[in-house]
Amino acid sequence: MIADHGGKLRRWRRTVELFARRAMARRTLICGPLRLVVIFWLPRPKSLPRKIQKPERKPDLDKLLRAIGDALEGIVYPRDAQITTVLGRKRFGDSPRVEISIGPDQEP
Repeated sequence: MIADHGGKLRRWRRTVELFARRAMARRTLICGPLRLVVIFWLPRPKSLPRKIQKPERKPDLDKLLRAIGDALEGIVYPRDAQITTVLGRKRFGDSPRVEISIGPDQEP
């Protein structure tokens, strides 16, 4: 799904940017400390035994999260440095997708 470099990552980031622009239509950038929650639903390889319930292989969660943070910068928030809390998950699902939730980080 995602490579560290090259075309796949660029295409995927552009897709995230497109959906973010649609979601933020006519809205202003979110300022202040932010909480980012992201769930990546990855396809289950057919060869993978059913006893394995969570994706333990590539793509790396930290790289996926970094790509999301970078893709949303300037569209949802001015700087990705505003993200002060992150919750990220990789799961298997029927249809590959990413679910993103962003809001103010009000925790102390």
